[in-house]
Amino acid sequence: MKNTRLSLSVRLPAGYLPPRLAAVAAELAERFSLRLYLQAAQDLRVAEICEEDFETVKSILAEAGAEFARKGSFPKPRICSGSRYCRRGQVDTEAFSTALLEHFGDRGVKPKLKLAIAGCPRNCSNPKLADIGIVAGVHGFEVYAGGRAGANPVAGQKIAAGLSQHEVFTLLETLLAFHNGRMEKRVRMYQLIEDEGFPFPVL
Repeated sequence: MKNTRLSLSVRLPAGYLPPRLAAVAAELAERFSLRLYLQAAQDLRVAEICEEDFETVKSILAEAGAEFARKGSFPKPRICSGSRYCRRGQVDTEAFSTALLEHFGDRGVKPKLKLAIAGCPRNCSNPKLADIGIVAGVHGFEVYAGGRAGANPVAGQKIAAGLSQHEVFTLLETLLAFHNGRMEKRVRMYQLIEDEGFPFPVL
């Protein structure tokens, strides 16, 4: 009988893997013959966990500070390296992402909502292929809505420009309230952008 193999997705805000968590994950990989992957969503995937070892592995990772992805949790933005590591960056994307997650806290959203933040108009984190994309520029932030990756990608449409960080958060409050107010359980933003109730004009 084939042994069931499971996996865990560990959220890494801003894609940052703390040294202690990295060391514990590596130790577990050796101990339990696991495989570790860094995913496109900037999470850590711990794979090939035997069913009987699953709770042990999860508990040890949690003790090391791991936060696990869970259905309906506020989406962790995908980011580029930003001004901390890139000379073209107009903003510290890690700090921006941290502030955004602290602002929205444990607020629930519908599944599959994706956010991305780019530190400059080169769009390395693909914000225009996310449900909500935020792009930093010399004259403030631009916000895009309705993007989607996948087999049939859809480019997001610009709904705001020249915003401060505070104004971006205020816009997101309105946009997320609108999204959560739809009846569909897993509706994507691109399906709503032409809705007559969509709260922002397309620029």
